[in-house]
Amino acid sequence: RMAAAEQEIAAREAKSRPVNDVCPVLDQPADPAQFVDHAGERIAFCCQKCKAAFEKDPAKYLGKLKRRETK
Repeated sequence: RMAAAEQEIAAREAKSRPVNDVCPVLDQPADPAQFVDHAGERIAFCCQKCKAAFEKDPAKYLGKLKRRETK
């Protein structure tokens, strides 16, 4: 049971972590506290203005999204 619980915790942590380290709007380091959950992914932004720009027109910025490499 303990292993199953540890796996569940790890899965939740992975899901709550942004898929990117760089803001898709301004190409600056992303702040994990500024995020949007979009299509099952958590996307981080450098600031509130970029987050708002993405929420207004996600399609414009999804192509610029640089996903972090997973191990």
